[in-house]
Amino acid sequence: MNTTLQVNRTGTDVKAPASTLLGLAIDVSGSMRSSIHNSQMMDVSRLGGVEKGLAALLEESHTAAKKYGDHVDLPLRVFAYAFGLQTTPPCADLLTLLRFAQGVEESPGFKVSLEAFMTRRRREAEAKGEQLRRKAEQDYGGLVNLARSYGLGGIVEDTARRLLTQEAEHLVTQEVMTYLQTHIGDTTLDIGDLVRMWGTSCNASLGNVSRFIFGNTPMRECMREIEARFMREKERAGDTVPDRILLVISDGEPTDGDPSAHIRHIQDDGIVVACVFVTDRNIQAPRELRQTAAPEWPHGARQMFGWASPIESLGQIGQTLRGALEKSGWTVPEGARLFIQANHSDTLADFMRIVGTALPIHQLARRIQP
Repeated sequence: MNTTLQVNRTGTDVKAPASTLLGLAIDVSGSMRSSIHNSQMMDVSRLGGVEKGLAALLEESHTAAKKYGDHVDLPLRVFAYAFGLQTTPPCADLLTLLRFAQGVEESPGFKVSLEAFMTRRRREAEAKGEQLRRKAEQDYGGLVNLARSYGLGGIVEDTARRLLTQEAEHLVTQEVMTYLQTHIGDTTLDIGDLVRMWGTSCNASLGNVSRFIFGNTPMRECMREIEARFMREKERAGDTVPDRILLVISDGEPTDGDPSAHIRHIQDDGIVVACVFVTDRNIQAPRELRQTAAPEWPHGARQMFGWASPIESLGQIGQTLRGALEKSGWTVPEGARLFIQANHSDTLADFMRIVGTALPIHQLARRIQP
């Protein structure tokens, strides 16, 4: 985003820096179905804790914008990737997925078209299944008849029907992913637009893309995609490159190899990396950042700790993040990295809120000071 002119309260023209760019990498793999603690003493999924964090980030943005003037949006732009999808590729632009989910509900024509495609694919799969069934009866006719004689024919048929349905749904999701890539592309939203999208539509929820999620943990491919995405955003920014932050949220180890090289490239380009390892372990000091990884931590936690940026290395950005964390009751010792383990949705939400809004709130406060 190029620099724009704004007027501060003294009436003097000042150059407003580009909005902070926040990239989110959110694990939606199968393990994120597990429970995480929350203040209402009810079990919520780890993915539900992430959604609570997004809501906290949006609420903080709204509150800050009102504090500094109703006409001013927080200078923050957001993109998000989900990894762990049951699709090819297994990671995708989450906001594009949400826009698609919203569009399906608001566009009856497209919904009818998608349902027609699903019906056609289901029939193709059923036809294929019928061919396979006939071949099986030819090759293993005695065994099939034996199964039926023991009353197991229904189980065999139900299993085949379930597999056929799964195949049809897989083909449909592949069609949807192709549509997203060719017709929608990247979605990067100003925080005001994201607040309005999230707040005015019940469709703007992770639950609306549930058919795509709960796969493996392809973090390396996701980091490769995000590295390329930050480069595209940098090219779009022109001469004014904004402060940039990547927040990685996961509860496990990558299943597709080590993403460290991509994360190093991201950091080498001046991008802050913060990490949250979501766990069900007891955390002795949940709101304390650490200087070192403990040997008893799971490998995934120690790996993510190593990816997180040391606060002292970030200059003024680090000072701003440290001040915002300490103001909210976090302990940030010298040499700490932007990493936490979260076993409670409130802890996760608070860290997401601070990391996502500390820089743009600081920027907004300075922008309008007399």
